[in-house]
Amino acid sequence: MSRIEKKYQAFVSSTYEDLRDERNTVVLTLLERDCIPTGMELFVAANKSSWEIIETAIKESDIYVVIIGNRYGSTCEDGRSFTEREYDLAQESRKTILAFLPKKLSYDESESNDMRARLDKFIDKIKAKKQASFYSNKDELRAVVTSAVSKAISTDMIESAGWVRLVDTDKSMNVRLPNKFILFISGATGVGKSTVARRLIHKIPRFIVLEESDLIREGIRATLNECIDRFTNYLNRKNVKGGQKYNRLEIEKLLDWQIVNSSSKDLNSRNIKKQYQWLVPAMKQKCSRLNRLRVPTIIEGIGVSFEEMFNDDYFKSLGNSNNALFVNLVLSDMDEHKRRLRERSEERGESETFAGNKKYDPIKVMGRTLRDQTELLSTRYNNVINIDASGSKDVTVHRIIEAIVTSVEPYR
Repeated sequence: MSRIEKKYQAFVSSTYEDLRDERNTVVLTLLERDCIPTGMELFVAANKSSWEIIETAIKESDIYVVIIGNRYGSTCEDGRSFTEREYDLAQESRKTILAFLPKKLSYDESESNDMRARLDKFIDKIKAKKQASFYSNKDELRAVVTSAVSKAISTDMIESAGWVRLVDTDKSMNVRLPNKFILFISGATGVGKSTVARRLIHKIPRFIVLEESDLIREGIRATLNECIDRFTNYLNRKNVKGGQKYNRLEIEKLLDWQIVNSSSKDLNSRNIKKQYQWLVPAMKQKCSRLNRLRVPTIIEGIGVSFEEMFNDDYFKSLGNSNNALFVNLVLSDMDEHKRRLRERSEERGESETFAGNKKYDPIKVMGRTLRDQTELLSTRYNNVINIDASGSKDVTVHRIIEAIVTSVEPYR
């Protein structure tokens, strides 16, 4: 795989006057490790408040580096020091955190007992997260920063967005997609399939069509609902039940059509399979037509699973070709998944809040099933993968782009 070369942005946090030399040491070390250091002293004057600028910089960074010295530092309106507030924001934003603490703490003479107690508490907070390395002088600080950054880049940062040179970005954005290439995106309700697909089609101009499988399903529903109405009326006109009338529900049950009318909250393993028996032939026809038109396409929200698709020889052939990539988005963090579902419900004006597990559990089971099925399929087919959807949508888009670059490598 030819990976896109990335540089990672690192926000450097510390008290300032007492740690000037230490900050310079860390900044130089980060530059040597091909990172892009940033910090409050590097910002030009702006119309925003200091905290707004800091907040934006931390959220845009890949790594948060905090250096602790012998002072707690100046405090914000809530009583926390700016350094601790920055640290808390990095935790909330799930940044890779590298903390460097003095081996021996010698309180600054200007620090009050209260400030010393706050510094002790802050240090204990960092130690509790097992994120700290220790130093006693600038040379040791340089060594531990080098080690920590190298380890983070080789492990924690593999999936991070980073910064990419425009020429490298062009390699991925303008990759020579085969004319028949189709990107399938599946995932449990609320993982962000639609948002990611819309961003991808803007990032990669070669994609011409964005198709939602929900639209395919709605087309089937509309057509078959009309057929059921007509069939029900026909049977009743023919007096098939000897004077008794058929109703729609009886016909739906007879045809198992009520399964396709089910919403995600009604789905179980049987319903999923039944729904796919209706959807797969329609998906196959859609994909065949797109292939004939030679139009690179994204199809998102693939019903529920790839498993039923791969019972069909057409999709089996795509699974080991360079004409398709099957991506299942995985979001294993329950709290993050609930938050996304809640935000989506609020945006759509829906009453579903997913505050408790009762409403969330079926979706959680769906996500776990999709992940496991995709994992199994990936052992049989080259172009079927799970991709982590945690973090920002842009990070997820970047992960998919790298997978596409790998998938179509022979065409580059």
